[in-house]
Amino acid sequence: MTKFNKDKKIEAIKYYLNNTVSLKETAKKYNIKSKTTLSHWIDIYEAKEPNGLEVRKTHRRYSEDFKFNMVNYYKTHESSAHLVAIKFNINSSQIDKK
Repeated sequence: MTKFNKDKKIEAIKYYLNNTVSLKETAKKYNIKSKTTLSHWIDIYEAKEPNGLEVRKTHRRYSEDFKFNMVNYYKTHESSAHLVAIKFNINSSQIDKK
């Protein structure tokens, strides 16, 4: 899987937001595997600005309090796992959706 640095992600996002093109066209232009990936980057960019687009190089560990707060937020707000992951700056696959 190709890793895109923050600057390349922002370039693709701005291209999409500033032009009349589809997600699919933009993903193809920038050799992004899927339009879903690009859509995810756009969600992060709009919620957190560019800082959320940094490539993570290390495995992160979370405290019990952090996990409790995240799960509590997920259960008490009408929000998707994807948006909760963005809010807490984690990968959405780390949220148990049961």
